[in-house]
Amino acid sequence: KVSAKKFREGCDEALRPLYTEGSRLCAELEKLLCGKLCRFCEFSPPGVGDSTAAVLQQQQPGPLARITGVTFGRIDNPLRAPHCPSRSSSGVPVSSGLIVTLEKLVDRNGISMLPMSEDPMLAFRSRGSAEVKLPLRLLGSRVRVLSAAEAEQALPKEERVFVVKYAGGENGTPIEPVQILPEGLSLADYEISFAAGVSAMRVEHRSDGPVKCRAEPVARKQVFSETPVELYTQEVDEETHNIVQVYFSDLRDEVAVDVLNLTGTDLTLQDAECCAFPTDATGAALNYKIIVREAKVIAVLYQEGDAIRQSPFVEHRLPAAGTFVTLTDDSLGVMQVVPRGLIVTRTPRDLPENEPQWPPLEGLRAKGKHPAELPGMADIKLVQQQGAVAWPPHKCSVPVCAIQAADSSRLQQWHIMWDAFLSNRKAAANELAERIETMLRDALQGKASTKVSELSECYGRLEETQRELQELEIDEDDSLPAERLAALQKGIQRYAALARYG
Repeated sequence: KVSAKKFREGCDEALRPLYTEGSRLCAELEKLLCGKLCRFCEFSPPGVGDSTAAVLQQQQPGPLARITGVTFGRIDNPLRAPHCPSRSSSGVPVSSGLIVTLEKLVDRNGISMLPMSEDPMLAFRSRGSAEVKLPLRLLGSRVRVLSAAEAEQALPKEERVFVVKYAGGENGTPIEPVQILPEGLSLADYEISFAAGVSAMRVEHRSDGPVKCRAEPVARKQVFSETPVELYTQEVDEETHNIVQVYFSDLRDEVAVDVLNLTGTDLTLQDAECCAFPTDATGAALNYKIIVREAKVIAVLYQEGDAIRQSPFVEHRLPAAGTFVTLTDDSLGVMQVVPRGLIVTRTPRDLPENEPQWPPLEGLRAKGKHPAELPGMADIKLVQQQGAVAWPPHKCSVPVCAIQAADSSRLQQWHIMWDAFLSNRKAAANELAERIETMLRDALQGKASTKVSELSECYGRLEETQRELQELEIDEDDSLPAERLAALQKGIQRYAALARYG
């Protein structure tokens, strides 16, 4: 033990001048190099001359760095120039001697590097870091020290941060990058990780290391301005407009709608009264304003953020009461009263509500999102369904978006079908009457045995058909004469008496 201690002391004494010389050399190199800006250089492939390599280095510069220190020691896995064999005989490359420490400032795309003091993943051996240690012997082959003029030109005037616009992340949905900024960056150069969540997003340049980054949610588009607002309206008079229903493409949970009538005024859409979007008594913001002039909608304004814009719109005029209308399922009906909606007028008017009284028709739904206070349902009396006459008519209510005035060709087809239906009903009544007359004649002549119940049943069916013809409002000349019906009834009573007392 004593001899080993003396040996170490002897070695230290012998090497002390070398340590002193190394420390002095490190101090002198620090004075020369510390604070200098340098640019990492890309290596040229084997066999390329020095002049060509210099051109390649200028075309493909690496990250910008600053020299922060020079020390004497050793490092594992040193960065070496390519095609240079390691001097270590063991499996782990080791470099000893003068070590130069550099701190990367921006990556090769000009994005600010993430300092080691702000890197939470440094302890977990991430892909890289902003600090690099190089043996002094490799410094000249890996970096190029910049002159004062070059350094001033290379140093960014302002910090550039890698921004990731993302979507998702709500209620456990996956987070998806949508856009990266600044413009011109290639996503292939970077690795984006949301493993620790949006707030701890990490972005690393695949070669240069982690960069400063920021995650921003994509501004959720609330209004689809390309989709027109659809309005279903009724012209009450020249100064009064009834907006029965409004359909719009809007993602907001609650939407407030207001109306303004410019009839008889000189106001334009640019005036303050049109562009004003005040809050209501509850503090809710106004979202849409429908502008009417001379019994028609002239503009639909909407507010998104602080901007007031015009939305494309389509106005559908609802048919008047008593008009034949077609539905989206190809049914034909008669329009009843038009329900009351948003009344746009210069002077207040008391109009009836005209709420629907009949149950909704199954299979027809509202077209889209609409104000809750506008149910937009109208009563319809259906007279044709599935290509056949509906008798008695089916009474129901349907969304106004499913209603359209029937065209002339459809009405022509309907009248042909209706006339054929009436002819069949009249023919059926006449056939029943003739059958009863034949049964009575044969029974009285003894040609056939007829039961009174059969006659009564046929006459009951005849009465129902006759009542139906009356409901169909057929002319008296086309229906069975009352005298004929009375004669049939007396004949059945006479036959019943004869059968009873036979």
